[in-house]
Amino acid sequence: DLDTIINLSLKQGVNQILYKVEPKNARKALTQACIDSLFVYRKYCSTQHSPGQLILPEPLKLLPLSTLGMIKHSLFHCGTQVDQRAFLSAFVGAMPTYVACSFVDPCLFSLTEIPDYACVEGKDGRVFLPPVLKLSSESISPEGVYLLDDGRSLYIWIGEQASKQITDQLFGMVQQVEGGAASLRLVYDSEAEAKSLNSRVWTLIMQLRKNCPSFKTISIVTRNTHTGSSLDESQFFDHLIEDAARKNKWNPFDLGTKKEEVCNMSYIDFLCHVHKKIQDKFY
Repeated sequence: DLDTIINLSLKQGVNQILYKVEPKNARKALTQACIDSLFVYRKYCSTQHSPGQLILPEPLKLLPLSTLGMIKHSLFHCGTQVDQRAFLSAFVGAMPTYVACSFVDPCLFSLTEIPDYACVEGKDGRVFLPPVLKLSSESISPEGVYLLDDGRSLYIWIGEQASKQITDQLFGMVQQVEGGAASLRLVYDSEAEAKSLNSRVWTLIMQLRKNCPSFKTISIVTRNTHTGSSLDESQFFDHLIEDAARKNKWNPFDLGTKKEEVCNMSYIDFLCHVHKKIQDKFY
């Protein structure tokens, strides 16, 4: 089960750091564990395929992506402040299995392109979630509004060119100042129709908060937000793990040698790296 593997790997990584292992070595161990797991499957359970093919077992198809999410997480970053690392370590130590995947591989939803069937409570009480988007800047449009769930918090990113009609439905009348909006807060409209945007967004939020071990707070993210509670935009884009990492995210000491710079890779590059390492084990 992927959730169990990720949860265990996170806890092992945290324990390594607590015992004075450098974050870059913890990341290296996580990467090697992914390579070894897929190599064993490739060698003993998928012998009918050519060694030149990268074959992923169905239950573990997202293992490389989740591994990339772990090694890019601020928990394994030398520049993380001590109090933040202590908090994240405590959170991971108590984290239930079903939260693990979204903690390292967040869910990204478009709030402006919710299908008709989604985020509306049916007669049987069931609610279908909208499609999860690829964790890449290619999924982000300046005209859109997006919600990201990392298993611990919820973030709403508002594009610079988002329609005023949409922002008014979600945030009410927004006071404008020079340089951007003065403050933004998601508005709950108790009189809104069930299929209105405001009602459907709140239905989605309530579903994502359901059965969560901690209350997921909401942070509003824009390029020009004058409020101390908002998440910095660059940190929001750090959650888009399928992109190559920002150039200024890792310092030279954190990276080590060029061979260890997997934390800078895009998802495609990381898959190629894993495939090459698996092939090297065959020869």
